[in-house]
Amino acid sequence: MTSHLTDVATESGQLAYASIGSDADVFDQVNALAESWAATESSQLVSNISETTRSMLQRTIAGGIDAGLTVDEIAALIEDSGAFSAQRARLIAETEVAAANSHGALAGYQAARDSGVSVKKEWLLGGNPCDACQENADAGAIDLDDEFPSSDDAPPGHPGCQCALSPVVEDGDSLQPNGD
Repeated sequence: MTSHLTDVATESGQLAYASIGSDADVFDQVNALAESWAATESSQLVSNISETTRSMLQRTIAGGIDAGLTVDEIAALIEDSGAFSAQRARLIAETEVAAANSHGALAGYQAARDSGVSVKKEWLLGGNPCDACQENADAGAIDLDDEFPSSDDAPPGHPGCQCALSPVVEDGDSLQPNGD
């Protein structure tokens, strides 16, 4: 049911792993970490729904991702289910795709760390951040296994969150964001 969210998370993890510059071939580890996340955490930010609705939502999102649909097209499928308004369907689609991407990226960072790259994570603010997201960004680079002040391990911290996760690779005595 969450296999297509797993695919999105896996692809993000592989891209994140490659962006750090590690040469080890650990994509199988990334796949396992992304699958573990998708199987247990997808659609957890959607509140006030039954487990039946949650299952329907996971199938709809997964099917949309598998078909290569855009966030708008996935939102339309969610709305067509009759369980959500157009506005809430769009919010769910945006949040779930962002979560799959962030957690896949985190799995890639963890795989790079496990292969010997000294990497941490940081919270990058999106547009119009809330106080909790601002506090997460203010925390700076933290260990991959630590939670941000909001108790989240990666964005999104809430529905509609536009923040992103970024690797911080240790370079000598200072930490530099990847690409600087």
